[in-house]
Amino acid sequence: MGLDMYLYSYKEIEKREYKDREYWIDWRKANAIHGWFVSEIQGGVDEWNEYPVPREKLVELLELCVAAHNSGWMEAMKLMPTMSGPFFGSTDYDDHYYWELKNTIRHLEWLLDSPKSKRVHFYYQASW
Repeated sequence: MGLDMYLYSYKEIEKREYKDREYWIDWRKANAIHGWFVSEIQGGVDEWNEYPVPREKLVELLELCVAAHNSGWMEAMKLMPTMSGPFFGSTDYDDHYYWELKNTIRHLEWLLDSPKSKRVHFYYQASW
């Protein structure tokens, strides 16, 4: 058990079927990243539903992760605060926190540079 998070895409919004999902990024217990999605994408509601994610918001997430990764923990706490929850993992600003930021930066840079990513519709979903 734990916080599992997924960013995936569909080619067409109208034909969103599980078999047509293409997974781009997955995380495990990256509660600061999940907190950002809950706040910025899910309207503050923390539930398991599928939420559309505009490409511009992924750019915003990348910029925040870079800023938090390059700062001390007090500034990181303001930019990308951790989120507690059932089986969400540690809320410390420790090596794991910074590793998750770096992992997210690496994956978002790759995703945003991919020509294919400009032709699909992104969605976020988490479960725990």
